[in-house]
Amino acid sequence: MKIPVTCICGHPIDADEVIQMGAYMRLTGPNVVYVRFRCSVCNHLGEKLIEQQRWHEKMHDAVRSEAAAETVVSVENEQFSSMGPIRADEQIDFHLALAGMAHIEL
Repeated sequence: MKIPVTCICGHPIDADEVIQMGAYMRLTGPNVVYVRFRCSVCNHLGEKLIEQQRWHEKMHDAVRSEAAAETVVSVENEQFSSMGPIRADEQIDFHLALAGMAHIEL
């Protein structure tokens, strides 16, 4: 799961890169969440303080987007299960079609 933190190199930090996390309750001002992480791209050891309200909003958006992705995956699974297995003649046709291409446009 992605958390609302980015490294100095611009890489978004994933939950598996977090070393330490904690909440700090303040008497005055907004409460904050402390995140300590090691970036998997540049190997930078970083620390961030994020307002708790912003943290909750971003985490809620991340959970909601993951739920939407799971819904898409389940729809794709239903479509593929109704197609059945790929037959040998389909594989041969696909191979010949690829062999006949000069280049692939992306």
